Amino acid sequence: MTSSLKELLELAPIKKVMFSTDGYAFPETYYLGAKRARDVVYRVLSAACEDGDLSIQEAIEAIEDIFRRNALNLYKLNVVNGSINHETAIVGKRVSLSSVEEDVLFVRIIWCDASGQHRCRVVPAGRFYEITRNKGVGLTFAAMGMTSFCDGPADGSNLTGVGEIRLVPDMPTLVRLPWSRHEEMVMADMQIRPGEGWEYCPRNTLRKVTKVLLDEFNVTMKAGFENEFFLRRKLVSNGVEMWIPYDNTNYCSTSAFDGASSILQEVYSSLKDSGIVVEQLHAEAGKGQFEIALKYILCTVAADKLIYARETIKSIARKHGLVATFLPK
Repeated sequence: MTSSLKELLELAPIKKVMFSTDGYAFPETYYLGAKRARDVVYRVLSAACEDGDLSIQEAIEAIEDIFRRNALNLYKLNVVNGSINHETAIVGKRVSLSSVEEDVLFVRIIWCDASGQHRCRVVPAGRFYEITRNKGVGLTFAAMGMTSFCDGPADGSNLTGVGEIRLVPDMPTLVRLPWSRHEEMVMADMQIRPGEGWEYCPRNTLRKVTKVLLDEFNVTMKAGFENEFFLRRKLVSNGVEMWIPYDNTNYCSTSAFDGASSILQEVYSSLKDSGIVVEQLHAEAGKGQFEIALKYILCTVAADKLIYARETIKSIARKHGLVATFLPK
């Protein structure tokens, strides 16, 4: 929903956007629809305020339009033009919104290190929305030089435990974890000082490259990723624990897909909830190997969605007692 609303607001003026729960059968669907919609609108408009696209007052006016005034005007309803009861305190540039998700306990701040590992710092939701979303968290230089087998910087990396950067959340990338509904995750930019990207930040480097290609060569770089991974299940034989292939079928086998269908359905639904578009799924050539192909989009967005997709695949596999690994066959 978050991605859909962002695209909608890019295409249509706010004065033309209206909210509807579409919950016509059961009373609870009205509540769930309204709650979810308000969560999404809050995220999108908060990010717009953070980016400077909207002022706080303009965001409040947008909420009035989306949830009230636009419908009144369209249907020519003779209703006193009142105001939504905002439970909002504005002090300078600080906004305290009571709608900050009370059921969210943790926010994971995600980055990908030089060895390709996904790492995170976890912040309680209250502190995140009050402080961390703007200030970020500290991280030692050495974190980007750690190898896949040792929690220490690799030789020759020139990165040590002396010195610190800030992991600053990129709020438009914030999503609820589909497999853990009390948590959210957000991608982070690495900054050496406020507003200045660190030279070792992968996201900042990718943005610089794409800007050079566009400015100097009029080339827009896009990417689409095929996520190939193995599913492994645990087998204990004679007291020895082994991880064996989920199945032993061949490339594009219907039997392989049947066997893993419930897991792949959950993965697909979770990716969809996170705004990630899946184009194809099928069994691959390796034993217990599957592929999920993602949509071809702007490379900076595709890179973030690739990280989220892999987090989703691994986490849902773990939920089913399996291990999903992206190691080469």
